[in-house]
Amino acid sequence: MNQEELAKLKRKIKALKVLDYIFWVVNILLIVIPFYHYYKKGFSFDLYFALVTVLNILGFYCSYIITDKTLYFKRKHQHFSEKLIEE
Repeated sequence: MNQEELAKLKRKIKALKVLDYIFWVVNILLIVIPFYHYYKKGFSFDLYFALVTVLNILGFYCSYIITDKTLYFKRKHQHFSEKLIEE
């Protein structure tokens, strides 16, 4: 891996970090909104509450995948940048 590839990898890491923050904000909203709706409906479950809860689960799964890829790319970047320094 050369310097150009390391720079591309660093840009991927930055993009994934931004995407990760966005997904966490969306996940927090997907937690707050259904409970607010649940409170407004008089504590009764409905299809909206169930749908938003399922979307929240999918959002957390996407956040997990993004975080996993970010950590992988960070470790890969660290490994190859150390190899380039040694050479």
